[in-house]
Amino acid sequence: MFPPKKKDHMYKTYSVIYKCVITLGLFLYRALSSLSFHDELPLRIGPC
Repeated sequence: MFPPKKKDHMYKTYSVIYKCVITLGLFLYRALSSLSFHDELPLRIGPC
């Protein structure tokens, strides 16, 4: 009965997933570029 609300909820969900993917991408990029993956491992991803 309320399509806009459902769409808004889906948008928020995808926004959170998108942020997690970006954070994970940056995390992997930093780890690979510095070649110190084992040192980066203890730092868990906060937003997720």
